[in-house]
Amino acid sequence: MQSPLPKRPDAWQPLGNRFSRWLGRSVFKFLGWHCEGELPNIKQLVMAGGPHTSNWDFILALSGILGVGARITWMGKKSIFWGPFDRLLRAAGGLPVDRESPVGLVDQVVQSYKDNATQVVAILPEGTRRKVTRWKTGFLRIAYKAEVPVLMVSFDYSRKCITFGPLLSLSGDESTDLATVQAHIGRVTGKKFSNQ
Repeated sequence: MQSPLPKRPDAWQPLGNRFSRWLGRSVFKFLGWHCEGELPNIKQLVMAGGPHTSNWDFILALSGILGVGARITWMGKKSIFWGPFDRLLRAAGGLPVDRESPVGLVDQVVQSYKDNATQVVAILPEGTRRKVTRWKTGFLRIAYKAEVPVLMVSFDYSRKCITFGPLLSLSGDESTDLATVQAHIGRVTGKKFSNQ
């Protein structure tokens, strides 16, 4: 069943206020998008999203986070965290990442799961808007080490639909699990191209 945005699960920390939820939902609705599936009522998980082919992905994701009103930690290249946007993006869950020196990032995120009873982290496994054949595996290493499930999230521009789910049954084999995620998310159409 189609809906503009799903309900925030009770287990997830709230984010923002009535105005920020209205703003996020208004942007999402204005762009003509809708969602399918539900956000699982699980206190800790990794969200793996894609395909990532355009800066519009960021606008959709951020408006969705604000509209749902859920505290979700997401990673972005450090260059977008500047001036007045730095505080705003961090307040909306942003975590700046230096792509040239990602040393210790996996362990840092894993520790955040240990430190917080409720923790949802959203990651774009492709790591870039360019067409790639093999996605980055940091999200799987985080899930393995933190012992949390992975929710697959796909952005289908052909239908203007974000689909939540299913949850990935982790096998523990990185190549197998990555292939499953890449095949599921890669079957939909990104704004510029599909990675299938």
